[in-house]
Amino acid sequence: MSDSTRTPLQIQCAFNGFCKKVLKREAINAHRDAKRYRKHYVCFSDLTFKELNQLHTIQMQMSNENRGKYILAGGKKITPELLYKAIEALPEDKQNTIELYYFCNMSDASIAKRYHIPRSTAQYSRKCILKILRQYLEEHADEGSE
Repeated sequence: MSDSTRTPLQIQCAFNGFCKKVLKREAINAHRDAKRYRKHYVCFSDLTFKELNQLHTIQMQMSNENRGKYILAGGKKITPELLYKAIEALPEDKQNTIELYYFCNMSDASIAKRYHIPRSTAQYSRKCILKILRQYLEEHADEGSE
């Protein structure tokens, strides 16, 4: 049937059918998008206390009570300031790994899950970071006299 032979009612019905198809398809897309959103996003109110504590980052600052104190290790004075500078010298991703492991008490498995890498890779990365820190501290530490 051509458009010239259709009655206004037939044209209106065809338009209504088209609109229904469009709305149905949009509803399907909206439901799919909502499902995808729920799968990947979590509401803060649904998080446990432990999970909430893992969302923040640690800003390390030196307190006045720790200034002047040091640890004598391998004949070298390791001050809190030096350790702070050593960690600050690392790239941000390496800083985050060290902070998560030592300051947030996260295991290698938890860190691996967070970064979507194998646990062995997280462990290897952490050990490499410790070697870098050790080298930095050895190069920059003062010789201890005590």
